Amino acid sequence: SEIQVFDPRIVSDDFNPRFGGDGKYYVYRIYPSKQSHPILERFVWQISHPLDFEKMAQAGEMLMGVHHFKSFAASNAEYVSYEREIFHFSCRKTQLFGEDIWEIRFGGSGFMKQMVRNLIGTLIEVARGHWPVEKVKQILDAQDRSKAGPTAPAKGLMLEKNLLD
Repeated sequence: SEIQVFDPRIVSDDFNPRFGGDGKYYVYRIYPSKQSHPILERFVWQISHPLDFEKMAQAGEMLMGVHHFKSFAASNAEYVSYEREIFHFSCRKTQLFGEDIWEIRFGGSGFMKQMVRNLIGTLIEVARGHWPVEKVKQILDAQDRSKAGPTAPAKGLMLEKNLLD
């Protein structure tokens, strides 16, 4: 693995990248194909089932705003507050290594352990036609991790940007 630094900044000695800043942007990449791709497999979640990305986008829009995201937190984590704000959501087709992939982006005030992966797992259930779009609102209201979709694999997830103070 390689790490590249694009925009180094001086921060205070007590800055913690996990908790500091005004929010974060995560991107999750999905490769909807029955054919495996040896280069992509490290960076995407390959799904061979048909997916309806329009329904996924509709469901993702329901996550926008300030909500209690307990249904999407890791089941073994405890937080003082489960309230977070998602201020950006997008679902778009792009290319990576010459292949069509889908990028799902979340921008938010903060994210709990496995939150983005649990959101993606839920959105995939909608995109596969297993759940209606409206179920996302019911899952938010339930405040119960067992009501949400499975945890998506880590290999498709990338922290894209940490918004510094």
